[in-house]
Amino acid sequence: MNSFVLVILHSNRSSMVFSLRAWPPQVSGVLLGLLQIPAMIFMRDTLGSSTGYITMCSLTTHAMSDATRSQYFASFSAFRHGLINWWQVPYLLAAIVGAFVSATASDSVGAPRDLMTPAAAFFGGFLMLFGSRMAGGCTSGHGISGVVFCELTSPLSPSCCVID
Repeated sequence: MNSFVLVILHSNRSSMVFSLRAWPPQVSGVLLGLLQIPAMIFMRDTLGSSTGYITMCSLTTHAMSDATRSQYFASFSAFRHGLINWWQVPYLLAAIVGAFVSATASDSVGAPRDLMTPAAAFFGGFLMLFGSRMAGGCTSGHGISGVVFCELTSPLSPSCCVID
């Protein structure tokens, strides 16, 4: 399967936007903004991904007794059912596949990782996910969705996360 994907991606690389190491931010911004339209029309929800993670975590409570689940994981019950929660799971999977396709097409798969170990990256990702659920949403979702709705703090929030 991977060789099939690589053949398709490398067949006409000079004309593909995927072969760029990074897409122009203007193009990416417009595409993300346009994705808000079907999300709002069909799902009555804005783009974001932190709900998808909690929806997947809610699956782990199916094996528990009803008493245990209601006592310790009552907040998960709202995320176990309904299209409003489950549409973000394929959205997350598409983001992972898209990142792989982009990295493969731009020859950045296996690029040097001198900055941190995979364990440190995983731990950092876990902390970000934990914080996003505590805050009721992730920074990128707030930035993407808030800018579309012209919220004044939305450009500021994601910008502050990348300042060293």
